Amino acid sequence: MITKTISTEHGDVSSTADVQYSDNGQVVLHVTSTLGAAKHEHRVTVGAEDGSDAISTLSEDALKLSLQSHLDKVRDDAAKILSGRAKVQKITSQLQ
Repeated sequence: MITKTISTEHGDVSSTADVQYSDNGQVVLHVTSTLGAAKHEHRVTVGAEDGSDAISTLSEDALKLSLQSHLDKVRDDAAKILSGRAKVQKITSQLQ
């Protein structure tokens, strides 16, 4: 399990990523992010496309960079989504 915390103006978003790979050349990143009680889950499949193994031919550095880029994007998107939800919750609780 890979973990990371991203600080936002509405609190810390904790993300865990489970990385799985299959014999057909795909890597699946399953990222679960939480902010308070709010939760966001996302799966990204990287690799085989139309039967063509697109990642196993990359160099180790290029493969690591590609997978890290996907992982960072999913975690950043989740932090934005959860922060936005927290903002909405905060504002709606102030309505009279």
